[in-house]
Amino acid sequence: MSSWWGASVLGLGGWFIKKMPFVGYIYTASKQISAAISPDQTTHAFKEVVLLRHPHIGEYAFGCITSTAILRRSAGEEELCCVYIPSNHFYIGDIFLVHSNDL
Repeated sequence: MSSWWGASVLGLGGWFIKKMPFVGYIYTASKQISAAISPDQTTHAFKEVVLLRHPHIGEYAFGCITSTAILRRSAGEEELCCVYIPSNHFYIGDIFLVHSNDL
């Protein structure tokens, strides 16, 4: 009974926060990011952590691989990785599409 009551109160609180004009966007984005990196999820949005040359030559940043893709050209196939690099606010960051050899 108490777990049902607590889940109901938390669900109502989440619904109320989502309806607030500016706070709802921040709440939804931060909840999605925390769900993506939570270790107790069965699926993970981030596959592994990599070191990427960013923003200049000689400077590096940590990033997370979110997905991979195969680029088919007449010269052959190349594997590209989609890398997310977080900035000051974790839900805001840069996404780069880089060759797997550059990681």
